[in-house]
Amino acid sequence: MKNKKVLWMSYIAMFIALEVAMEFVNRAMPGMPFGGNISFSLIAIFLASYLLGVKGGIIVGVGSSIILFAVGIATFWGWWSVALDYLIPFGVCGLAALIKNIRLKNGWEVPIGIGFAMILKFLSHYFSGVFLFYQNTPAGMSKYWYSFIYNLPYNLATLVVCFVLVMVLLPKLKKVVKL
Repeated sequence: MKNKKVLWMSYIAMFIALEVAMEFVNRAMPGMPFGGNISFSLIAIFLASYLLGVKGGIIVGVGSSIILFAVGIATFWGWWSVALDYLIPFGVCGLAALIKNIRLKNGWEVPIGIGFAMILKFLSHYFSGVFLFYQNTPAGMSKYWYSFIYNLPYNLATLVVCFVLVMVLLPKLKKVVKL
């Protein structure tokens, strides 16, 4: 039993390291002017959720967001921003495994939990835009509408990228990761 715990913790550390390393690549790509980009690095959190369970996914999500601050990738705009832009969005990605995958006739598994988690992630970023970054709203536009328009494109793109990559990688990793 002790070896399973050590193995589980090792996988947690590996997925956190993978997410942080991939975040360095994310930061090299163009993003939105006030923050936000296509975050394919989230696949590490989604894979952890599906392979290690919801608890493991949440730990990887929250743990990697903390490490991002430690290595200087994340931007500190205040404690509410830390919660709404990092801890909550990364943590809710770990909830993907709450919703069971749909198995297609051809054997593919459709990870619909990613859609659920990405909706929660979008809401966190949306509320961050409405309550914390409303000063960026163009004159004459509602801060609610602007936050919606600003946060939707990169979250949708992240959803599509992560959905496809997890569909391809998860079956292969299930054969290797045994707990």
